[in-house]
Amino acid sequence: MPSLRKIVRQIFPLKFLLFSLVGLTGTGIHLLTLGVFHLFVNLQFLWAQTIATCVAMTSNYFINNSFTYRSQRIRGWKLLSGLISFYLVCSMGALISIVSADLFYHKQNNWIIAGIVGGIAGSIWNYYFSSKLTWKKNNSL
Repeated sequence: MPSLRKIVRQIFPLKFLLFSLVGLTGTGIHLLTLGVFHLFVNLQFLWAQTIATCVAMTSNYFINNSFTYRSQRIRGWKLLSGLISFYLVCSMGALISIVSADLFYHKQNNWIIAGIVGGIAGSIWNYYFSSKLTWKKNNSL
């Protein structure tokens, strides 16, 4: 009989758990950026959400490259092409995030929950496709 540890690892691969932890820090960065631009700079929510998404994507790339994909770490000048690849891969996740957050915000008028909803909406897409394309690893959910 397989141990609970093996069952959990089959359902949630270590890389996915690390990616999720990085995503959690990215969510914090995202919400902080969103709050600054929406509340203090007084940008419309859609623009603040867009900026926050880009800032979070950038930080997530560098943190994932250092920790989650340590064995496949991108170095040197390829770090820039990897970042561009990550942006391209995650652009659909970002679009999903921005649109779903904006729709939620206009229904509920709660920028914090809308930001969280947006972050969650694109995260699975981002993990799967960045694993396959940016770091070229055949990981799966």
